Amino acid sequence: MADKPIASNLPADLPTSWQTNQIVSPNGTEVGLDVRHGFNYLAKQVNDAQTGVNTLNNAFTGLAAANHTHTAAQVGADPSGSAAAVQASLNAHAGNTTAHLTAMERAAWNGKANTVTLSGWVPLGWIASGDYFYQNATVTGMLATDNPIADILTGSDNAANKLYAEAWGKVLRAVTYDGGVQVWCTEAPAVALPLQFKVVR
Repeated sequence: MADKPIASNLPADLPTSWQTNQIVSPNGTEVGLDVRHGFNYLAKQVNDAQTGVNTLNNAFTGLAAANHTHTAAQVGADPSGSAAAVQASLNAHAGNTTAHLTAMERAAWNGKANTVTLSGWVPLGWIASGDYFYQNATVTGMLATDNPIADILTGSDNAANKLYAEAWGKVLRAVTYDGGVQVWCTEAPAVALPLQFKVVR
């Protein structure tokens, strides 16, 4: 720890309890008071205070600019808060290819296809066209540009599933349009046919 510029403390004991009709004398004792009430004591304390201020000022004369060797942790600061450390952290974060997608990965991700599963019923009332039959079925979400994978949509009723399977065996193809499909068969099925479609877009 540095030395004090003023080695000893000033007494700071000047009287503040003066009364009316008290007389100031050179030493105080001439008028029945103690020395602290004397003019000479007061003058000495004022001079000592002024000397102390001058000593304090002179103590800074010639001092070089402060060159502290304290660490950031010693003064309660974050050691990683330096500009170099912050920049290094930013560089490490920006270069983290696990936390961030690269341009190639982003392009591959954006290029991935979406899969949608749609369903609909092909009703009875098949229309003959030459040697074949066709029927239109509403399939919400279907687009004319879709090229789905079609299959029957079975349930818990095995007897019904058997009929669906027999009808499905007669299906030749399904042509998509916006909002539905047109199903072509070799023979007109005897049951309405539940179908599901896996669409890859």
